[in-house]
Amino acid sequence: MTANLPAATGYSERMSDPICVARVTDVNEAWIISARLKAFGIRSRVHGDALGPYAVTVGAMGATQVWVACSDAEEAQSILDVSDQEAVLEAE
Repeated sequence: MTANLPAATGYSERMSDPICVARVTDVNEAWIISARLKAFGIRSRVHGDALGPYAVTVGAMGATQVWVACSDAEEAQSILDVSDQEAVLEAE
């Protein structure tokens, strides 16, 4: 399977075998996750109804996903897991 998302999602090249590594309800959070992955050299795409011309930002329909190539999924997930752990420690 090959996905080709519009350039507006932040990634215009073809990504083979994409996999969703994060699903969030806030489009800005999705962009932050994408930027964090980019800082580690992992290309990602942000996709969701909140990005279109008729943005839906309520409930499950407003969910935004962050996709990476299947080959980068494990590393991306470990980066996001560390981020989640750090957020919990800072909140305590």
